[in-house]
Amino acid sequence: MSWNINNSAHTGLWATVRFDHRPASKGVKFKDGGNWKVDFIIRASAGAAVQDVQQKAQAYANKIDDFLTGFFGAKYESESNEEKALAALESALSNSENTLSDLGDLVDAHYRMIGEVE
Repeated sequence: MSWNINNSAHTGLWATVRFDHRPASKGVKFKDGGNWKVDFIIRASAGAAVQDVQQKAQAYANKIDDFLTGFFGAKYESESNEEKALAALESALSNSENTLSDLGDLVDAHYRMIGEVE
């Protein structure tokens, strides 16, 4: 699925990351935010050590999970759980080629947002 403002997992992720990156995110439209690279999202500097990137990815995966489940009230999809969701987020956030829109599809696969049919 492509980055879609009508997808509650995508908009929940966007809100989480946009809130965390204010004031830099002020005025950035949903569509454009989908192009943000994960190194920007996790605040990894160019050429950072692999261990540093992994630590930042792990911390940010927990932040996303906490925000989605705590603030948005999301549950895990039936074929997922906290461990699987966090592992998938950490892996995706460790790959500097990924974008926020790539994470959107991953979040959609692991989290059932309020209003989604089970």
